[in-house]
Amino acid sequence: MSNNVSHNTSNKVRYIGLMSGTSADGIDLALVEFDNNQSQYANGANLLASYYQAYDHNTQQNIMRLYNASANEIDHAGSLNIELAQQFSHAILKFLQQENLTASDITAIGCHGQTIRHRPVKNEQITTPFTLQIGCLQTLALLTGIRVVGDFRTKDIALGGQGAPLVPAFHQAIFGSAEKDVFVVNIGGIANITFLPANAPHKTTGFDTGPW
Repeated sequence: MSNNVSHNTSNKVRYIGLMSGTSADGIDLALVEFDNNQSQYANGANLLASYYQAYDHNTQQNIMRLYNASANEIDHAGSLNIELAQQFSHAILKFLQQENLTASDITAIGCHGQTIRHRPVKNEQITTPFTLQIGCLQTLALLTGIRVVGDFRTKDIALGGQGAPLVPAFHQAIFGSAEKDVFVVNIGGIANITFLPANAPHKTTGFDTGPW
């Protein structure tokens, strides 16, 4: 991606999206610009740049050991919650430097965080579905000087969903069609699929299909 992003002087707003997947390989960042003059994301969204910062071996191991129950796991999770926020902030500041931007050029950071437990379905062990991501949002906001939004999956579970995938509404805005049904397949650590029925955005659905 270009490292010559111009400073914003129009009715456009810029956001940084931050994602770290279940493979725990590293931090992915995307700089996206939205045009407030456009009523549809499909017309007004523009990916300007991207950035990747790998986790070191110790960080990856510390994340993955929290995927299952272990001794002192709350202490480990609490400490890693702050450590990951520090790593997230380092990646964002490097990203801004790469693109010749400052914190004031960014409206907000959307931080998914690092999932350490995702239990969206009741079973013999899980009486109340939940999802848990770490990477302290307050620490990230303070270290970058940029507003941060996050904890995206919890509300979906509170509304009866499974907290994943999160992208169907955006897929509808980008790929939805009045003439034909559309399927969008996302292949990642956990693959998922979105179904966009023709001219029926209220029936958009999406679900995880599992690791492959």
